[in-house]
Amino acid sequence: MRVLQISSDFANQRLYDLLVSTMAGLGISQVVYVPVRRQEEMNRNINPNLVNVEYQYSFILNKLDRINYFGKIKKTSNDLIDKVDLSSIRISHAHFLFSDGGIALALKKNFGIPYIVAVRNTDLNVFFKYLVHLRGVGVKILQNAEKVIFLSGDYRNRLLSTYVPKGLRTQIFAKSVVIPNGVDDFWLTNRCFRNDCGLKRNFLYVGNFSKNKNVDILIRSIVNMSKIGKDVHLTLVGGGGNDENRIIKLCESHADLISYKGKVLDKEKLMSIYRSCNIFVMASSHETFGLVYIEAMSQGLPIIYTLNEGISGYFEEGDVGYGVIARNSREIIEKSDEIFKDWVRFSQNAVRYSADFSWERIGQQYLNIYQSSSVVRDE
Repeated sequence: MRVLQISSDFANQRLYDLLVSTMAGLGISQVVYVPVRRQEEMNRNINPNLVNVEYQYSFILNKLDRINYFGKIKKTSNDLIDKVDLSSIRISHAHFLFSDGGIALALKKNFGIPYIVAVRNTDLNVFFKYLVHLRGVGVKILQNAEKVIFLSGDYRNRLLSTYVPKGLRTQIFAKSVVIPNGVDDFWLTNRCFRNDCGLKRNFLYVGNFSKNKNVDILIRSIVNMSKIGKDVHLTLVGGGGNDENRIIKLCESHADLISYKGKVLDKEKLMSIYRSCNIFVMASSHETFGLVYIEAMSQGLPIIYTLNEGISGYFEEGDVGYGVIARNSREIIEKSDEIFKDWVRFSQNAVRYSADFSWERIGQQYLNIYQSSSVVRDE
């Protein structure tokens, strides 16, 4: 069996490489097609140790493609057809509904290659929400897919109830599968059970500083907790994004309460930071999944996340933490109070549940889908 991975974000996110590596380890031969917008993205995240994986990068995209969806799909589809021997492909895996699923749909129409497709944050919260003229295309991609992969049940329910016509909901729900992203084995190998959180509330955020991440609200929460006499501290790891300058200024204004570490790429150093803190908060407005939640859980940190986004729905409320309404400082304060009343239980639950997100387990789910007799292309 040979699988075609269509991933327009492969050069920017390591999680796709982890999936490809996992499937290669399970004996799946793969072709990875990666259209890129910048020359510096060419051949980024290639794993030279994988002998049964062929990479096809193509510096083919430009700024106009953002506003010319159909032209982009035609261009990338033709480019893929020129570069990949499709006669050996049994199934394609499109990692974004619109950007990659459009290509997969074209290949199915022209060559009969079945496909599975994933629905992510930008598909739901940008394409379906704002690009009304493309909603019909999105539904058509869903209709023609063999399986539709959602990273959370909340995303599946929102898509079906809001953007899929009533007459198609049962059909698309029936072929929907919820599969989370997997976390790097490093974090699961080094899981850390903890029995004491100490006296100080050490909050942690790891990620970029885009407006979507609402880091300003987290800072406000820390400042407000300090004002009412709570012993608190916030560590920020990351940077970049359209709110970076403002966040850094806020850090400087509250230097007594906030430590800004910048980007930390060394896993050992990052692990040490996780273990120095005792609660993780990332209450994004929109979040497809958020692997940093699982990294934090593996190191014994209870988590605060956004209701109906990202990992919301994977756990019962009050098991590993709580969901909050985005940009609601009061809820962050209230939920952190609840967590610290029973911190050890939350912490140990977090470590145990983090094991559910191993690539070994998730890879087996994809292997079953790839090998399903109802999915694969006829010989």
